[in-house]
Amino acid sequence: METYTALASASFSSGSSLLAIFNGLSSAKIIRLHRIYCLNVQTVAINEDITAIEIWTTSSQSGGTPITPIKHDSTNSAIDGNVSIATGATVTSVRKLRRWPWYDQEVRTWLATAAEWEAIPALNIVWDQGYGNQDVEPLTLRQGEGVHVWHVGTMNVGEVDVIFQFTQATS
Repeated sequence: METYTALASASFSSGSSLLAIFNGLSSAKIIRLHRIYCLNVQTVAINEDITAIEIWTTSSQSGGTPITPIKHDSTNSAIDGNVSIATGATVTSVRKLRRWPWYDQEVRTWLATAAEWEAIPALNIVWDQGYGNQDVEPLTLRQGEGVHVWHVGTMNVGEVDVIFQFTQATS
């Protein structure tokens, strides 16, 4: 099993796909998405706002800015050419898996508001399946299947790092 991390530093915009992964119809691999992180990386002062983020399964993906995943082991093979990872992609959403509120404010080290808690990686794993508990499968993406993290709110300010940790295998 080969493990990878894909990171998108995304700006919030109304209805945008912050990070998406799609296993194309001609892919010879199976993608298993184990973890999704959302980290507040806003450093410039902005007006406070509450928005919402959701995780959805998808049935198609196109466009956007491509993201090249990082191999956890330098001997891992390259990601199958039919697997697309992008920020700002156009996707067809199928099923909502999760929704949570997001407090969009710059991180300030002297406070302990939601914005500061959103900057701590261990506290911002928004999907964590299949590592420690062998009874829970990760999100398994077969041919023609994908997942995306979607900003469903309307605000157009703020920065977030969205991270996928996933594996690629032939079976």
